[in-house]
This record gives sequence, structure tokens and C-alpha cells, in this order.
Amino acid sequence: MKITNNDLITKLEGFEAMFNFLEYYIDLTGCTEDLLVILTGSKYIETDTPLDSAFWDYWVDVIENNNKLKQIISQESKIRTNDNECITKKEGFEAMLFTLEFYYKSTKDENIIHILEKNSFIDTKTQLKLSFWECWLNAIEKVKKGEWIPLQKFH
Repeated sequence: MKITNNDLITKLEGFEAMFNFLEYYIDLTGCTEDLLVILTGSKYIETDTPLDSAFWDYWVDVIENNNKLKQIISQESKIRTNDNECITKKEGFEAMLFTLEFYYKSTKDENIIHILEKNSFIDTKTQLKLSFWECWLNAIEKVKKGEWIPLQKFH
């Protein structure tokens, strides 16, 4: 299934959706050690076509059916900042994958619960403390510039 959805979300909505996506995945599967399954299944087998389209469906479900996100949307209509710049759902999906892949490569930790419990993590190579928000913003910029596409093989 090719991704063709270009509906817009804000950066903040996408960031929240990333964590809600992980919670949703755990609720559906009961698995908490599946970060590599998510990353591998979400990789594109060709342009805009994930290996397992269920991950795209989960992403869209989280954005469209999550009450927490609906509250964020209504709050954002009152408060506008640079971080509320809009991105497409596809860019958000790709930025989520980039952020999660960067986290995994930095920590070698497959446990999704650890991601949900933290605002930041330590990169084992550089020993720097990195915030998920900063990684997310960096991911969006890379995706928007075409510098990262989830076509490459993971590992």
C-alpha cells in the first residue's frame, strides 16, 4: 500500500503521536521488546510503501482517533509557536521512524517502555544526553530536506 496521505499535523501533534503510536502498539500486541519489529516493518520496500502497511494504519489511527491529540489540537488553536509549524502525516511517520532508529542506534535498547518513560536518553557513543524533542525536530528537518528516507536497510 502506497502512502498518499498529505493531511497536515503540527510538529507537536506528531511528537505526541509518536509516543501514542508506541502505546497503541503495546496495547495491540502486548509486546514491549519490539522496537526492531516496528523499525523493520515500517521501512519502505519502495518509495512511500512500508513493508507492513499496518504500521502506517496504526499511525493514522493514533492521529485521527486519539482524544489526547484532539485536546492538543484545541489547545494549539489558542497558542501558536514556531514548533506548531505543520508537517504532513507522511513526514510525521518518517520522522517518527528516524527518531526511533536514532534512539535504537544510540542505546541498543529495544524496550519500548523505556522510550515511554523518558524525556531523554544517553547516546552510548558520545555520552551526551539527548532529548526526544530535539531528536524529533532534527528528524523532521532531515525528512523535509529528503536527507533521510526509510528505504535503507535497518541495522
